[in-house]
Amino acid sequence: MSVQEKRALMSLITGWLIGIGYFLYVYQSNQALGVDWANDYQTWAKILLVYIPITIGIRILVHIIFVIFIKVSTGEEVTDRADELERLIYLRANRNGHFSFMIGFLLAFILLANDMPIGALFITFIISGFISELITELSTVFYYRRGI
Repeated sequence: MSVQEKRALMSLITGWLIGIGYFLYVYQSNQALGVDWANDYQTWAKILLVYIPITIGIRILVHIIFVIFIKVSTGEEVTDRADELERLIYLRANRNGHFSFMIGFLLAFILLANDMPIGALFITFIISGFISELITELSTVFYYRRGI
């Protein structure tokens, strides 16, 4: 398995663990407060605004640890330089992820147009974000294995 494949899988696992862990923590801590999940805009805004920097910080830390681990264990240099094949792989994988997120985005607004509560919009955004990350990283691994 190449370093790029390992990086994609590490990013996928990290993203899902951070997301699931954070949202379970938020749900358990707000459950006792009696939050109205369906219609409370302010709570959803706070949840997502705290989630973004936590995710960024943890991902940076995990990426640094990953590079150190690869360097120590294999002696391989991990660079961010990408040749044309790697750029094509990342472009196609990101295209797949963006398409899947747009489907979730449209689904969220279809739910909202059909008188669903605002909580359904936010939950659909979050789920489509996780699914698009899954599709992006798995597409990256697939394209590295199969080629373009």
